[in-house]
Amino acid sequence: MENLLLLSKNVLLRSTSTGEYFRIVHLDYPGDEVYLFECKQDLNECTFPVKNSIEETVDRINKGDLALPVNDPFMKSVNSTRSSKFLEEIQAKAWNSIRPITQEVPALFSPTLRNSLVNAAVDMSKSSVPSIYKWLKMYWRNGMTPAALYPDFSRCGARGKDRNLKATSAACRQIIKTGYHNYFLKSGFTLRKAYLETKRNLYKEDKHGKVFTEGAFRFHGERSRGNTAIVRKRFGRRIYQNSKRLLSGRANDIAPGACKVFQIDSTMRDIQIVSSLDPTLCIGRPTFYLVVDTFSRMIVGIHITLEPPSYMSLCNAIYNTGRNKVEFAKEIGLDIKPQDWFTQSMPEEFIADRGEFLGPQSNPIVQNLDIIVSNTAAYNPSMKGIVENLIGKVQDRVNHLFKDKGQVTKDHGQRLARDTRKDATVNLKELYQITIRTVIDYNNKHWIDSYSRTKEMEFEKVDLIPAEIYKWAIKNGHGQERIVDKTTLWLNLMPQKELIPSRLGIRINRQHYVPIDEVDFQLLEDLIHVPNPDPVVVTYDPRKYDEVFWLHGKRFIPLRLRGKEDVQFSNEWEVIASNDFYKSRKDELKPGEEEAHEITDNENEKTINRRCRKSGARTKGGKEARKEERLININNEEKPTPTSENKSPRIERGKTLSKKPDYDDLLDEVNN
Repeated sequence: MENLLLLSKNVLLRSTSTGEYFRIVHLDYPGDEVYLFECKQDLNECTFPVKNSIEETVDRINKGDLALPVNDPFMKSVNSTRSSKFLEEIQAKAWNSIRPITQEVPALFSPTLRNSLVNAAVDMSKSSVPSIYKWLKMYWRNGMTPAALYPDFSRCGARGKDRNLKATSAACRQIIKTGYHNYFLKSGFTLRKAYLETKRNLYKEDKHGKVFTEGAFRFHGERSRGNTAIVRKRFGRRIYQNSKRLLSGRANDIAPGACKVFQIDSTMRDIQIVSSLDPTLCIGRPTFYLVVDTFSRMIVGIHITLEPPSYMSLCNAIYNTGRNKVEFAKEIGLDIKPQDWFTQSMPEEFIADRGEFLGPQSNPIVQNLDIIVSNTAAYNPSMKGIVENLIGKVQDRVNHLFKDKGQVTKDHGQRLARDTRKDATVNLKELYQITIRTVIDYNNKHWIDSYSRTKEMEFEKVDLIPAEIYKWAIKNGHGQERIVDKTTLWLNLMPQKELIPSRLGIRINRQHYVPIDEVDFQLLEDLIHVPNPDPVVVTYDPRKYDEVFWLHGKRFIPLRLRGKEDVQFSNEWEVIASNDFYKSRKDELKPGEEEAHEITDNENEKTINRRCRKSGARTKGGKEARKEERLININNEEKPTPTSENKSPRIERGKTLSKKPDYDDLLDEVNN
C-alpha cells in the first residue's frame, strides 16, 4: 500500500540502475494504466509519454529499480517579482496555446488523437506545430504547472564550454592567461596596467596576430580561474581568511551561555602617553588588552600596558577579569558603583591568538585554575570575531577626544609628519579612567542590533544590552559564575622574580624594598648574612609598583621602599622611562664633564707648581725647568775674576771642614 501511494500525478521517479528520470503525467486506476514521461535536459531527446501498467510500475518500485529522488531537478518555481516582463509574455503565450489540450487526457497520449488536438491548438493560437510540441514537453518535464513554461535563457551561451573564437586566437588566449596570472594576480597590478604589461612584454604581432582588447584580456583571464581562486590569489591567504571567505556560523555557536567562553585580544592604542611624575616625559604607546564574554558580548576585563604583547601582559588581563571592579577602579582613582561593572568571574575557556598562550607557560592557567586554553587558527581572526570587532569600537569611541593631544595619525612615522610625542598630555592612570568609563557605558547602554536571540530571550523580551543579557543568562541557568580568590589569582598570574637580597634590601628596577613588619625585617636580615644565600621569590603588579610581595613558603610578606623619601613610581614603565631619561641625560653631559675635569686638573697643577717655586721645593718636572733657567742666567751674566775674597778656602790634607759648633767657646761665653 505504501508503494502504491508513490503513484500519484506529477511524481518524479528515478531509475537506480540507469539514473534516468520519469514523471507520472497521468494515472488511470480503473484501466490499470500509468503514463510515464522520460525527463532529459535536452528537449529534442525527450519522447512522448509511454503507457505502463500500474502493477508493473509498483513491482519495479518494490524491487528497488525505481525510487523517489532526494529533490526534483526539473521543477520550476519562478518568483514573479524577479521575472522580467519579456519572460512573462513568452510564458503567457505558451500557456494560453497548450492549456486547452492539456485537459484532453488520455486522448493527448494517443498519437492519432494528439495530432488533431495539436492542429486545433495551432489554429487557435497562431503558433507553429514544433512550438506546440516543445511547450508540451516543457510542461511535462518541468512540473506540469504554468511556471514550467518559463524559458531557460540561463542555459544559453554554452557556459563553461570552449568555443572556436576567431576574434582571439589560441596563442593570444595563452599569453592572456600567463599575463593575467603574473601581473594581475601575482604582482597585484590593476587590470589596466596588467593588460598593458602583458602587451608590452608577452605579445608579438608577427607571432600572435591581431592584438587582443582589454575586454578580451579580462574575459579569458577570468575564465582561466574560478572566482574564488582569483580572489584568494589576488588578495592572499591572510586577507582572504580574514575578510573575504564565506562565514559558516555565528559566534554564539561556541558559547551556549554566559561565563562559558571568554575571548581575549590586544592592540596598540593610537595615543602617546606621558609619565605621571613628569608630564614632559613621553613614555610611549600603550598596548590595550580586552576580555569579552562571548554569549553576552559584555566586557569583563581590561589591561593597559607599555609592554608589547606577551604572556605576562595576558596574565594581567586575566587577573583583572577575576578582580572586584569597584576595588580596581578605586585604585585608579575612580569611584564606581557595584552595579556599574559587576563581573569578576573566571570562564570555562579562554580563546586567544596564536601567540601568548602557545607553549608550556600557560600550564598554571590550565592546571591550577582549571580553565581550557584555546588558540585560533592561523590567519583566522573570525574565530574570535566578537573581541576583534569590539576592541576597535572601544578605541573609536574615544579617539576624537585625543585629537592634537598625542593621537597617532595615519601618517605617523612618515617624513615631515608631526611628532605626536610632543603633544602627549594623558598619563597611564588617566587613560585607565577614560577606558573604564567607556566600558561601563558600553556594558550598560549599548544596544546590539545584530545579536542572535534565543527562543527564551524572545519570550521574556530581554533587552539586547550586554549587562542585561549577562544577568538573564546567569539567572536562567545559561551559565554559572566561578569566583576565584585574589591570592590564587595572584600566585598563578602575576610576574615572579628570583632575586638575591643584599644589605640594601631586595632590588627591583633600581629600587630597593624591605619588609614592613619588624619580624619579617629580621627574617630578611638573617637571610643576607648567610654565606651564598638562596634567592628570594618576589611577585608584584607591574601596573601598581607599590604593591610588592615576598613569597616565603606559603606566606605573602608585603614590602615597602627602603627610603622614605624615595620617589614612588606609579608603575614599572615609569621606572624604566625615568632610568632611561637619566641615563641619556648622563651621556649628554659626559663630554662636558670630562672637559671640565681636564680644565680643573690643569688649573690645580699650575697652582701647585707656583707654590712649589716659592717654597723652593722640588717638584716633578721642576729640575729640568730650573736647569734651563740656570743656563740662561749664566749666559747673561759676566764671569767674575778670581780674587782672594772669592777664593774657596784651602783645606789642608787630612782635615775636613765641620759644620758642628765649637762647644768650648760656647761654654766660655756662658761663664763670662
